[in-house]
Parts: sequence; structure tokens; C-alpha cells
Amino acid sequence: ASAVIGSGAGAAVVVPVDEAHQAPQLINPATGELTTLGEAPSTSGPRVSRVTLASDGVLVASEKESIAYNTAGEVVGTVGAGWELDRFPASDRALPSVADVEAFLTQGGAQWTTATVERPYSSDVNGHLLTVSPTSGNSARTINPGESFSDHAMTDPWSAAQVRASADGNALFVQCLPSSPTGPFFFGMEREMTYVSPELDEATNLTWIFDDLLVGARSGEVIAVTPRTP
Repeated sequence: ASAVIGSGAGAAVVVPVDEAHQAPQLINPATGELTTLGEAPSTSGPRVSRVTLASDGVLVASEKESIAYNTAGEVVGTVGAGWELDRFPASDRALPSVADVEAFLTQGGAQWTTATVERPYSSDVNGHLLTVSPTSGNSARTINPGESFSDHAMTDPWSAAQVRASADGNALFVQCLPSSPTGPFFFGMEREMTYVSPELDEATNLTWIFDDLLVGARSGEVIAVTPRTP
């Protein structure tokens, strides 16, 4: 994760590191001071996303708990939820506060964004299910990616690098971690359809420019994807 968090004199830059195996760091852009958040995890640990950005700090997950830091790198709280989650907030709209993320980890609500995405238990041979629950109050929708593409079945454990969802819950985008055997994919939740693309699978540095425009780099080229409703 790499971003500017906070504002004014309290702003900080989150240093991009291999967060699965290195301790996250913050830089104060005004003073150049570098602060390391905790200790590096075990080199034998899983390749999972450990850092959650907030508007006023970051949360760093270990196996059993998450420690909240403010933009100065000071500990401001601890939550009894580690890096393996079955529910993720969509990364749409503005960053939540540390308090918002702590409430999500303990209570499950994410009113700052469009939806939450849950991986409910399933013994289906096609892999795990995905359920989108819009914060607008629209009905939750469930899909099994493995039914359409067996090589895109959701495995266990599963950790998402990025999740985005439309406000009505009808469209979903999931980008898994680079270590995952599955690539990024789109879902049409209403028709229970999964969309994949070889070009998208090979792309790196995927970035949402607008709500409906995703760009990335592939073999020296820039690719652009615009999801649309069929």
C-alpha cells in the first residue's frame, strides 16, 4: 500500500514495501522522519495484505490482531481481528477513519463505502461463494466464480488486494494478491455472470482512473477497461 494519509502538518506518506514480509513505514513529508510500524513478520508467513489505509492513520494486521496507528506512527488502538478475513469493505469513495475500520472489524458495518463483500462458508466443488451486501440497503447478491471459470475459483485462504462494487450491488470487481492463482475479474451479480480477460490477467499496476475506467500496463502497452451493463 502506498498513499498520503492525513492532511496539513499531520500528513504522512505510507512507504510501499513488501508488507507480507516487511514492517510498514511512514514518512513525515515535512520533516523527512521515517517511522517503522512494529516488527517485520516471519519470513515463513503467508503472503497476505497486512496494511489497511485510513484517513487518519493505518491498521497493521498480524495473525490474531490488528494494531491501529495515527499518522505520527503512534499506537492508538488494538482490534482482535487478524489478517485473514471473510468480509471485506469495498474500496470505493473516500478513505474511512481508523475508528470506522475498527468498527468494521468488530461489528461488520462499512457505511463509508458502497458495499461489503463476504466469502460465506461453502462446500461447493467449484470453490467459495462471494456475497455482495450494499450499504444502501439493497438486497445482497451471491455468486460462485468457479461455476463459470474453474481456474478462477476462490481458494482458501483468500485475501483481496482490491474490491470495488456498484452502489446497487449489481457489479463487482475483485483483484486478488499477486501471489494468488486467480487474476482480477468482474462480476455481473444480477445475472450471476463472471467476466475475465487474458489482457487483464497479465496487466500490472491496475488503477481506477474514474469509477468506470480501469487502466494497467501490459508488455509495454497501456490497457483500459470500461465495465458496462449488458
